[in-house]
Amino acid sequence: AEDDVVTVTEMPKFCKGMAAEKFEVKPGRVTTNKALREADGRYRVFGQYITPANDVQVFHCKFSPSGKFLNVKPDNR
Repeated sequence: AEDDVVTVTEMPKFCKGMAAEKFEVKPGRVTTNKALREADGRYRVFGQYITPANDVQVFHCKFSPSGKFLNVKPDNR
């Protein structure tokens, strides 16, 4: 699934699934925003999830210009 090419409209949903998996939270506790195109042509999706301790953790997913999923990382704020 990680080699799939994801359309821009599907990126938030795909990112949500990958974040739920990586951070070990239920998908219902994860929200994602629309994909944003970066200056270098890659796409970034910002999101957040509610931790088991009910804290909010912000994260982002990156996709290549062709729509390949690259990574999901927490934002350290």
